[in-house]
Amino acid sequence: MAKQLIQAYKQTPRRKQLQKLGLSVLPVITLGTIFALYLVFSAQAAAAGLEIRAYLDTKEELQRTIANENTQLAWLLSNTNMSKRAEKLGFTQISSDNTFYMVLPSYPGRTVRLTSPAPASDSEGDVVLNSAYQESLGDFLQNLLFSASSKEVEQ
Repeated sequence: MAKQLIQAYKQTPRRKQLQKLGLSVLPVITLGTIFALYLVFSAQAAAAGLEIRAYLDTKEELQRTIANENTQLAWLLSNTNMSKRAEKLGFTQISSDNTFYMVLPSYPGRTVRLTSPAPASDSEGDVVLNSAYQESLGDFLQNLLFSASSKEVEQ
């Protein structure tokens, strides 16, 4: 029995060394895990930001295209252009002496339709981000730890 106690006593320093090694490596592993989580969430947030920027650029380009086409339509419907087209088709301009105007009470008049907002009115307020990308790493870990501890308390 004495021999077994001596043998167990001799193994104890090695166990202590392993414990010290484990306790010194544990913070490194923990920090590495936190850093990896931070990188993953930062990469997701950056990818979402780039995707939103691409969508906003596409939206702005489409607004410019619509504004350009509205300008071309306005030019085609302008008085000068319509007069030239009417002359080519054989119409003649009338004088004010031969013009008669009739008032029709049931006719509401020409309505103006706005097809799109001006390109300069870029509203950033309509961009909606996923709530997962609006949370910092500290908030995420705090919610994760406190929600896990509150579940343990409830059980």
